[in-house]
Amino acid sequence: RAGRAGRGGPPVPLGGAAVPGPVLCVPRQAAGARVESFALVARDISDLKQTQRRRAHLAMHDPLTGLANRLGLRDELERELARWRRGELHGLALAFVDLDDFKEINDEFGHETGDHVLREVASRMQYALRIDDVLARIGGDEFVAVLGLPATGQPADEQTPQRRTPPLPRPPPHRRPPRPPPPCLR
Repeated sequence: RAGRAGRGGPPVPLGGAAVPGPVLCVPRQAAGARVESFALVARDISDLKQTQRRRAHLAMHDPLTGLANRLGLRDELERELARWRRGELHGLALAFVDLDDFKEINDEFGHETGDHVLREVASRMQYALRIDDVLARIGGDEFVAVLGLPATGQPADEQTPQRRTPPLPRPPPHRRPPRPPPPCLR
């Protein structure tokens, strides 16, 4: 209507791209209440949308490895169960992986080395899985793999052992240099 501002509408084209954001349309009236022109005011909220996507990703993924976290695992497991119910999968297998003696790696070589080991383990396990399988880090050194088992005629217990990752090599037998003693208080 003439004389009233309106808000909303589709994304506004700006510089060849559609910019998401609110649009304010203000009509300019000439004499006799006739609308002469419109002023459009748009606000680019691309950064806000990107931040929202990043937060949503962080809520569902482990920041160290990029794998699904517990919440992301739950969503992925529900998705895989739905595929099974529709008959797209013969079954599902869950593999729980706990790294032996991981605390000692952190204690002896430091958390930076421990983080490196976790990223390497995650990468190797991800490489051993098919693209449709899901790998999640659910705790410090705990992982879960959700393996969709296609209808191949092969029993489920025979499908999973073939997809194991090779073991990590043992670290060289060196130790971190000893820490200097704390300064004395006098």
